[in-house]
Amino acid sequence: MTDGLRSRLAATGLRARLSIAVAVILAAAAAATYVAVYRGSGARIRAQIESDLTSQAGAINAGLVSRGSVPGPDILARARRSIAKEPPFAASSRLDIVHVFGAGVATNEPELLGLRGSRSGEETSVDQAAESGEARRILAAPPGFSTVHLEDAGDVRLDSFPVEVGGRTVATVITGQPLEAVDRAQESVSRTFLIAGSLTLAAALVAVLVLAARTAAPLRRMAETAGFVDAGDLTHRMPVAGAQEVRQLAESFNHMLDRLEEAFARQHEFVSDASHELRTPLTAIRGQIEVLAKERAAIPERVEETARRVDLEVARMTRLVDDLLALAETDERLVAPTDSIDPAEFIPETVEGVARAETRHVTLEEIPAGALRVDADRLAQLLRNLVRNAIQHSGPDGEVRVSAAAAGSWLRVVVDDDGPGIPADQREAVFDRFHRTDSARARRAGGSGLGLAIARAIAVAHGGTIQATDSPSGGARLVFELPHFEPGREPPRP
Repeated sequence: MTDGLRSRLAATGLRARLSIAVAVILAAAAAATYVAVYRGSGARIRAQIESDLTSQAGAINAGLVSRGSVPGPDILARARRSIAKEPPFAASSRLDIVHVFGAGVATNEPELLGLRGSRSGEETSVDQAAESGEARRILAAPPGFSTVHLEDAGDVRLDSFPVEVGGRTVATVITGQPLEAVDRAQESVSRTFLIAGSLTLAAALVAVLVLAARTAAPLRRMAETAGFVDAGDLTHRMPVAGAQEVRQLAESFNHMLDRLEEAFARQHEFVSDASHELRTPLTAIRGQIEVLAKERAAIPERVEETARRVDLEVARMTRLVDDLLALAETDERLVAPTDSIDPAEFIPETVEGVARAETRHVTLEEIPAGALRVDADRLAQLLRNLVRNAIQHSGPDGEVRVSAAAAGSWLRVVVDDDGPGIPADQREAVFDRFHRTDSARARRAGGSGLGLAIARAIAVAHGGTIQATDSPSGGARLVFELPHFEPGREPPRP
């Protein structure tokens, strides 16, 4: 196939290409079937003719030779009596010839062999010469089957059979039959295939066009939907109908659009919230600088207060940017759970570090020992976020409690506080980005609204879960579970 033909086929629609392919396949199958039937019908009729010729030659031979028969005139006489019973040679009958060496020829077609003159002088010398040549070819036919062409009868199938007496060949029996029946059968096959094959091919092409149109219709709808999506409209969906494969494709395509729509909505919400959160400290910094710039004389105390507030807002903005980067990394599954830690040592060390930084006391219950395969840095970040969240909501004299338990190959870690708790309708939303149950208090405490979102992203990236419930202490309980824990096993030391 040339490059030009490939490019033209590639530019053709699926319906046209499918129709062309099926038409070519049907035409090739029809041609192969025609050749097989054409040759098979001719071969069967030819075999039947040869069988009849062999039987006829055997029957003639059986009547020629008997005990005590004299070769020559005696055999010739018997041959003439036997052949006289046969009808004259014609397109629908056999040719019988007995050539007795040294005596003569007996046949049911004497004119063909020149044994009698032309009728009423109708034949010219040219016709007589042609018949003489045909007679010579017939009499010279080799033993077995052969084919000669006669002017009046067309192709004739011959069977030459030698007659032996006393171990010596004294005559030849030749039987022949025109092959006109073979020609008629093959012509009938050709006509049948021409008519039936054309009608079948036309019907098949119509069916293929309809089938191709139905097959390509979902793809066209998908292309139209993809065009709407490319234009920014994510509300379009494919109808789930048709064959199983088409339904599966439509469901997968719609599921992909659902995820894209959700991702774009989350991205839009995230950008909007991040812009708002970053704008707040920037506005505060700008306000402080503008107030300071309007003063004619720089008062050291005023400058120091402005610098302190600007420093606080910059620190808050830095924490927000760090949290955004951490969340982006966990969203991209940049978690490598290749560290093997002992929770009985790791969790107390992490929690105590947060408690010292926040100048708060946190109660630690017994932590099960074993080997937990995690990303140690991310697990520490998850724990710090949960403990800081509990401290911020428990108040100066509140109680924060951290506990853990093993459940098979899972480790369950619980952080309780005695704060105001989380309303039931917000227990899923608290893990969304920038969600706050008390927006004003969280901002005053310096929270970015991303701590719990980062915690959930880290837990999910490890193949775990996290949820919020009521705490026995009256506040909130945050629980996360991680897989790949082996209780009682000592982790490998670095």
